[in-house]
Amino acid sequence: MSANTNSPSTSQMVGIYSRLFGLLSVITLVGIAAVYFFHIPVWVAMAVGLVLIALKGTIVVDSFKQFMVGRNIIVMVFTMTGIFVLGLLLLPVLNHSDRLVGTQDISKQMQMETKEGGGHHGD
Repeated sequence: MSANTNSPSTSQMVGIYSRLFGLLSVITLVGIAAVYFFHIPVWVAMAVGLVLIALKGTIVVDSFKQFMVGRNIIVMVFTMTGIFVLGLLLLPVLNHSDRLVGTQDISKQMQMETKEGGGHHGD
């Protein structure tokens, strides 16, 4: 058995992944600090978070390029992940525009039940 001479050693890979972990940690801390210390509006904080997520995802994908054997599968997985995340981001918007009869005032009904019965059902 002959070893592939182009592949890096285990210690080199550990060094690369340690630096990658450090870089991703710093980006995360910068994002948290920016939101915490600058008291920015929620929509700006979400935009900053999305930009940082995109940046971190790009860094990770770029770091793992050597493992990209089945490119079509990887593109499909990233596309499905993007669609799923977009759907999750749209949930509050879709919930806000909920016009089903009887579902708009459910929080008020729950508050009334809590005040009247102490929040316990079936007592």
